[in-house]
Amino acid sequence: MALAAVLGFAFSKSSPEKEIRVAWVSSDQPNDLNERLREISTVRLSMATESEALTLLKRGKVDIIIRQLGDSLVFAYDPQHEAAHQAALQIELSLLKGTNTVQIPLKREVIKQSGMRYIDFLIPGLLAMGIMNSCLWGIGYTLIDYRIKKLLRRMVATPMPKTTFLASQLITRGLIAAFEFMVVYLFAYFLFGVVVQGNWLAILVLFASGIFAFSGMAVLIASRAANSQIGNGLINAVYLPMSIVSGIFFSYQGFPDWMVSIIQWLPLSLLADHIRMVFNEGASLDQVAFPSLLLGMLGLICLSLGLKIFKWY
Repeated sequence: MALAAVLGFAFSKSSPEKEIRVAWVSSDQPNDLNERLREISTVRLSMATESEALTLLKRGKVDIIIRQLGDSLVFAYDPQHEAAHQAALQIELSLLKGTNTVQIPLKREVIKQSGMRYIDFLIPGLLAMGIMNSCLWGIGYTLIDYRIKKLLRRMVATPMPKTTFLASQLITRGLIAAFEFMVVYLFAYFLFGVVVQGNWLAILVLFASGIFAFSGMAVLIASRAANSQIGNGLINAVYLPMSIVSGIFFSYQGFPDWMVSIIQWLPLSLLADHIRMVFNEGASLDQVAFPSLLLGMLGLICLSLGLKIFKWY
């Protein structure tokens, strides 16, 4: 029900997701073309410079860039991005319906630069979701399964410290997630030309903080679950909402503003947004230090609480 309500906000007729988010590249010459755009009820217009418009497009905050070229309007977008393609068609149709003014020549500019295509938006999100998926299911469900099979009881009976056992789970899952991360990246690199424009050390820091954050959440989720039905429900209660609303497949900027202010601080949103910044905007280690710290603190809190209430038998 909660998931249906969230998606209802995003895709209902009254939702801003139906609005077309446009970056208008301002011109020094006075004109009324942007006023024509503002008259279209479905358009949310943001005034921006050329560089600002490109950044907004990379971050998924706008669907399309529109600039003036003489008396014409130039639409710049990735035609492989279905939402942007539909947005361009809808704006063109709305402008061509005008009856009281001279028709405006419309032109299209296909965006092919690395970092600005939809695939460049998608791949970092999939990498972030892979980290979450690997930890929540690989650690959380495994610990629950161990409890069901009475294996945790046997672990307690051995001289091995409990923290060592849990640390082995985190390290193993981190290595597996790193392999999965590189497989997806190399696939995207060779097939689609997706490249990391920023610092690989920043990617490593984000990866480590993401692994720690979601591993801590996995331990907390698995700390008391006594059977697989409860475990599945708890993991899905965390996994499904974030995988849908955190901007993996589509930008969460289409949600109402009050929801965006919450969604952007979700763990998966923090991880996906800043991996995307390193990939597409060349973000440095300094720019990802704060979100990495937040993720690390979240992991520490969840892990500490999980260990405190963990049921070993």
